[in-house]
Amino acid sequence: MILKDHSQRAVFEAKIGKVGWHTFRHTYRAKLKRCRTELEVQKELMRHANLQTTSDMYGLDPELTQVNREANRTVVKKLLGVS
Repeated sequence: MILKDHSQRAVFEAKIGKVGWHTFRHTYRAKLKRCRTELEVQKELMRHANLQTTSDMYGLDPELTQVNREANRTVVKKLLGVS
């Protein structure tokens, strides 16, 4: 319900395309990696059964472009009700 009632509306209004829970998982893993969190800790936080899933499946960490940052900022502001 959170995704449907809040996130999807903000994503639609920001005109950034389709976003789902899986998108948030990849973003969370990328943030953990950028913070240099140990891989074992990342695995536990992601609730993966093994390190290989964390490092291989969620291992891609593309640099955010300015466009991506702006889109993210817009969505977050809408979710928080900030103009």
